[in-house]
Amino acid sequence: VNQNLMMDVPILAVFLGTLFFVLKAKQNPRYYIYASMLIATGLLIKYSVLPLLIVLAIVILVNRDFKSLFVLLIPIGVLAFWSLWNYYEFDAIHILNRRIRKFDNRIIWVYLGAIGALSSFVFSFAYGTIRLKIIKNVIYFSLILFTISVVLFYSGFIHELQYTKHLINLFEINGFLIYLFLIILIIKLFYTERIAFMTTDKFVILLFLASITLFIILYAPFIATRHLLLVIPFILLFGSDLIDKTSVDINRVSLITTIILGVILGISDWKYADYYRKMAVSIELPKDTKVWFLGHWGWQWYAKKNGMEQYFTTTSKVRDGDYIVFPIYIDKQKVKPTFDLIVRKKIWEEADIFTLFSDNNDAGFYSSNLNNPPWRLSKEPIDTIYICEVERGVETIIQIGRASCRERV
Repeated sequence: VNQNLMMDVPILAVFLGTLFFVLKAKQNPRYYIYASMLIATGLLIKYSVLPLLIVLAIVILVNRDFKSLFVLLIPIGVLAFWSLWNYYEFDAIHILNRRIRKFDNRIIWVYLGAIGALSSFVFSFAYGTIRLKIIKNVIYFSLILFTISVVLFYSGFIHELQYTKHLINLFEINGFLIYLFLIILIIKLFYTERIAFMTTDKFVILLFLASITLFIILYAPFIATRHLLLVIPFILLFGSDLIDKTSVDINRVSLITTIILGVILGISDWKYADYYRKMAVSIELPKDTKVWFLGHWGWQWYAKKNGMEQYFTTTSKVRDGDYIVFPIYIDKQKVKPTFDLIVRKKIWEEADIFTLFSDNNDAGFYSSNLNNPPWRLSKEPIDTIYICEVERGVETIIQIGRASCRERV
């Protein structure tokens, strides 16, 4: 689920391939070379592969394969060559010019909430950690209670804002429990195996899991479900012992819940993207009228395809009688405050049962925060499109070489 996967699928392939080769290197050190080549390839796709460089170094040192440390030069050399190429082309090194987000401890709760919103396997982790009948009863009761709450919400007995607040808390608790169960498992493994644990396959998987988690929390510009695609497989791999210890019926509940939620959210996400395609086609304006649009993402592509012209804050020459069209819940460029807009029409499509589990309202799948979870329940339309007419001329800037002058249209 998430149509904005871009480079994250091949990056996940790099992560899993690197893990495979690092584990194989215990029998034959030449696999370290394959792992380092995969890391080097991944670095040319996305910098989120950087943690694997540290993981590879730690594994080589722990296994005392000191002669294999030279393999680190492969990804380091590729990154150095890439940086030199950046400097040659743009007079700047790309990786050094990346904006680093200021750390705020609230991002931990955003991360946990995003993990919790997508992880039905918490049921298996819970019962695998605490094998008591009461845990099984709590799992069944929680599912029944959630199902009842969805019915009550859809029937209008629960307000959306109130429900979303409780849903955010539920997601955060869910994500917190997943990592709590993992920490308990780590403590047990260290207690039973002592220092020998650091030479096991589980320790290598733990290094991958910990490094990717920390990188996302500390350096990702924002938290999105596509970022979590990189960490969830390692949570499942490391927590496989908990899944093995869980009863078949609870594992079935986890699997079935995951499938149902994945299908429902997948349909909702498709409806979300398709909504802007249909809205762009449905807009009808008088002929020989200049139509500008505000907004980015998929809407930007569909609006251009249907003959609208993108508005640029400093260069677009907007005149009286032109129209400006924009959706409410899409990131938009700024409009110069030198003309007024008169709302001529608002169009929308009513919500249906397939958009009840919704990722609209500021695109939660694509950027989560404390007040905007990856998904929520909603009976509101996906978005509303405003069609506005320009009332006054706009002050534009005419570029003449390096100079510019202003004029009234």
